[in-house]
Amino acid sequence: MLDGIEKIPWGSLYGYCDPRRIPGLIRGLVEPGRERYDQTWCDLYNAICHQGTINDTAAYAVPFLIELLSQGSGAFYEEPLGLIAAVATPIPGICDSDARQAARAGINRYIELLCDPYPTVRMAAAHTLACFREHVAVLGPRIRDAVGRDPDTLARAGMMLSLAHLGDGTARSKRLLLSAVNHGADVRENFAAVLALVVLAAPLTWASDEAEFCPIIDSLPRQARGVLQRVAVASHFATACLDGLPWDWTAEEPVDEAIRAVDLPAKSQATIAMLRNALTWANPHVTKWIHADLFALGFSKETLQSFQR
Repeated sequence: MLDGIEKIPWGSLYGYCDPRRIPGLIRGLVEPGRERYDQTWCDLYNAICHQGTINDTAAYAVPFLIELLSQGSGAFYEEPLGLIAAVATPIPGICDSDARQAARAGINRYIELLCDPYPTVRMAAAHTLACFREHVAVLGPRIRDAVGRDPDTLARAGMMLSLAHLGDGTARSKRLLLSAVNHGADVRENFAAVLALVVLAAPLTWASDEAEFCPIIDSLPRQARGVLQRVAVASHFATACLDGLPWDWTAEEPVDEAIRAVDLPAKSQATIAMLRNALTWANPHVTKWIHADLFALGFSKETLQSFQR
């Protein structure tokens, strides 16, 4: 395993930390305990992608990260996929880097991981595949199929966002997203599908001027605008409901832009019903923000406590 890692001239490469540490850090990711893993992973990420800057070591490290995706427990695959995605994210106006080409070599493995037993790994695999928009014709159907068969609500939500970032605006993909808006039983699925439709309408950069963004929201189907209206009333919930996605979704998705551009409803009963339903699945972090929104809508602390019983 990791054959050849010591043959790389790490000392001659540029990195945020001493690049000669990288082989040891990568080896430290092989089935460690979680506490040690988290620290090792943090050190490796900063060594390769410090504050978003991809340095010279990335092209040499990525093949070994891909190799890790075939070793040990899938529970530890989420982080390598996240770093590979950071390396593979295209930069407008810049030709393919050696690091991105190295990341492309693992596409078949990322596709396989769409069927991994762990939902976070399935989501991370789709997120990584979304970096390769040049292969949308091949990868779009793969992610669509994964959405259709995945039993996990949050995983389906994350994969729909990845489908949009891949740039799959085909009729089949839009039908899948509209079906999730209209028939999804969980607001996470509804909201992610709406955000995906917004991403497809403004695929590369969000309009900085709210007036420019409003026509995108106005062009959405009525049901999609209804989802946005319900979520927009619950401003805390809006930025917490997809908690658990294995990437910084509030930074990557047009959440603030979408909810600012939609007209707020005169009544909030639908939002209240949505929040009460969300309490049935929410983790403690999301529950805290649901309570904050319900409190802002006039519910007492005693009533909120009764909702939990």
